[in-house]
Amino acid sequence: MAAEDELLTRLVALNQERAAEEARGLVRWLRPDYQIPKLGHKVARPDGVQQEADLAIVPSSDKPKWPTSDTEQINILVDLLRKAPAPVPTESLSATFDGRNTPKRRDRIETLLQTLTTIGLARSGQLDGQTRYFIPR
Repeated sequence: MAAEDELLTRLVALNQERAAEEARGLVRWLRPDYQIPKLGHKVARPDGVQQEADLAIVPSSDKPKWPTSDTEQINILVDLLRKAPAPVPTESLSATFDGRNTPKRRDRIETLLQTLTTIGLARSGQLDGQTRYFIPR
């Protein structure tokens, strides 16, 4: 019974923390491709930036361009993963760049992320049926 009480206390505290974050405009989307188009307009955005999994998705004019060279692509993905405070899905990383978020770009990013994981620079894990990537700190 004590374990259940502790669990419930932690869940209530987490819920209050998330509610405070959402009031400040920080939203941790679980299914960003589905939720943002349907619910994004309901979120207060004091600075004009929509947050997704703690990785800012900035207006397209401010987004960096997807690099053309392999080395630059790897470097920018590593940099984004290092800056992200939480594991990030491929879709979020792909949406960070200027231009159309095409399946070709998402596939390329996924391939690079898998390569970074294979060589031990990045790690991956499953959250809600979605693979997310991070660099250990």
